[in-house]
Amino acid sequence: MGVIKRKLIQKDRVILSNLLLKYSAKGLSEGILSMIDSDALDTGKPQNDNERALINLGVDLLGKIAIELQEDIKIWFASLIGVTPEEFEVQDFDIEMQIIEELAQDKNFKHFFFGLFQKFNSIQKFLPRSGTAKEK
Repeated sequence: MGVIKRKLIQKDRVILSNLLLKYSAKGLSEGILSMIDSDALDTGKPQNDNERALINLGVDLLGKIAIELQEDIKIWFASLIGVTPEEFEVQDFDIEMQIIEELAQDKNFKHFFFGLFQKFNSIQKFLPRSGTAKEK
């Protein structure tokens, strides 16, 4: 293990879901929608290409959430590395990037975003299309 000191658990999925909801509640959901391109879930592509695209989307989205919800991310990231939020503030300069890079390798993190984007893909026809990636 690297900087993350524990495996992801069900509570982390709930935390990540809540972060996404909070991000959307800030009026930033269009940003999420604009990041998602149907090509990321193209069933005609090799599985590795789809997986890579989904991981990249998940990492990009987590990065955007980290910028907008700094306190919430600090609390979650601190729990992942086994420190208090106060101790987190004195970690290495690039600690957030280290954590995000490790999360991107975690199969549970990958499954979370794969499920999220699959659900999006199945309901996208019902969503408004203003400013989304679909209007290219």
